[in-house]
Amino acid sequence: MRNARIYLDHNATSPLRPEVREVLSQFSTHSLSNPSSVHTSGRRARKAVDEAREEVARRIGARPSEILFTSGGTESNALAWQVFSQAGETLVTSNMEHPCVLAAAQKADDRGARVSYVGAERTGGLRKSDFEAYTASPVKFVSIQHANNETGVVHPLPTMIQQAKAASAAFHTDAVQSVGKLPIDVAELGVDYLSLSGHKLGALSGIGALYVRKGSPLEPIWSGGHQEKGRRTGTENVLGILSLGAACRALRDHGVEENRRVERLRNLLESELLNRIPGTQVTGRAETRLPNTTHLMFENVDGESLLIAADLEGIDGSTGAACASGSLEPSHVLLAMGFSPTQAHGSLRLSLGWSTTQADIDRVVELLPKLVAQVREVRQNIRPRLAL
Repeated sequence: MRNARIYLDHNATSPLRPEVREVLSQFSTHSLSNPSSVHTSGRRARKAVDEAREEVARRIGARPSEILFTSGGTESNALAWQVFSQAGETLVTSNMEHPCVLAAAQKADDRGARVSYVGAERTGGLRKSDFEAYTASPVKFVSIQHANNETGVVHPLPTMIQQAKAASAAFHTDAVQSVGKLPIDVAELGVDYLSLSGHKLGALSGIGALYVRKGSPLEPIWSGGHQEKGRRTGTENVLGILSLGAACRALRDHGVEENRRVERLRNLLESELLNRIPGTQVTGRAETRLPNTTHLMFENVDGESLLIAADLEGIDGSTGAACASGSLEPSHVLLAMGFSPTQAHGSLRLSLGWSTTQADIDRVVELLPKLVAQVREVRQNIRPRLAL
């Protein structure tokens, strides 16, 4: 009998938490009403949405009124960027951001804004000298991810925010990967905008939120309704919102313990694979990283081939951002860090989460060295034939 699949792709999407399933089951047995309706069913839906908003706000130390529900991280990032993406504005981001942020930066550039990109160090950190140079004079807007979605490297936001504020800049962070994995307090950080996404936390896909500090400007993508105080019109995604609230509540109850357990498993996984697979390195290992993420690079290995081999053995992983899957181009993150296209193609990202068990890690440690050896052997046999 085939073993159950091992899911190590939580950075792409984390499976629905049991607590989320329970809430969805409770509400799906009733006819969910429009939260804007004034009748009893509508008021019940509104109360549930308000309670979920409070849970999301509590997760990041915000006020409920500062939480704007969106369709996910991409929309949240776009909302933050479009406020400042005008001709003549000076904006700063990095060349390792999620593709949706890089797309927003390109759109701003097309509109005539001046966008500067902070470079990357080989370790996966951001180039400090670049950031200091770009914020030495007044800047309108800075957008830097809290943690990289591929390597898991966490960037030093407090110092960067302080420098940005000295340059009179509004500061946005894409915290899609870090919310739920790291303690976050927006008041302590001093960010003006923060993006998060439900499906990274074990909630439904299609729901996210944007934290907007009180008094910070925001321009709706469309108009025509009063929902979300007119900032994001259209009938609310009630089930999605409830799932996000339930996921945040679950993290409040046992998130610290969960992350400690996951980090212990991640460290064990890395240690065993480094010992068992020659020519292996962990990307960003010298930097502070998310507790659940390991990004591995293997010499003389094609990452796509290894991913397929792992998939056939029941292991779900990735070679990078899920939104870029299917692309034959090497990771822009690894290229920014100075790795060659060949090196970038030989990578594998494994991201753990609430559902990961010790048995999962033991099985991966058993299988992956064999799979890497097989892929290397195939690669070695193909090269002489290509030379002919």
